[in-house]
Amino acid sequence: MRKVKQIQSRVSVSSAIFSFLSGQVPGKLHLQLFCAGANSHYVDVQDPLEQEDLMKLLTDLRYLNEANAKKALKIPVSFWSNIRITFSGYDAVKGFKVRAYITGFLFFSSSAFMRSYLTSVDLNRLIGNLERCID
Repeated sequence: MRKVKQIQSRVSVSSAIFSFLSGQVPGKLHLQLFCAGANSHYVDVQDPLEQEDLMKLLTDLRYLNEANAKKALKIPVSFWSNIRITFSGYDAVKGFKVRAYITGFLFFSSSAFMRSYLTSVDLNRLIGNLERCID
């Protein structure tokens, strides 16, 4: 039987979905990360980041704003694969232009070559939830 966990928040960044689950410690969240690729490839991991990597991801996300809207992030999920999130611009109405995909050793899988948008509100919600994952 699987243990049921309560999802506190979920933020979709292109084909990557950040789900934040409640844990044993009140106020602390656990990250579950899912990314869909092409040809039925996907990555689904819980708490994929060490504290040091989580701090670096938070620093990189805080760097993003209207003037600095280009950034490439790499989230290691296993020895052979990563989730890459690429921010490539900002639109005042739509938000940050973003694309998420799976990469690995001699491997690339993208669900589409189209980009989606992430609003500033959703970016701030993602940052706030990631901060609650820190020990």
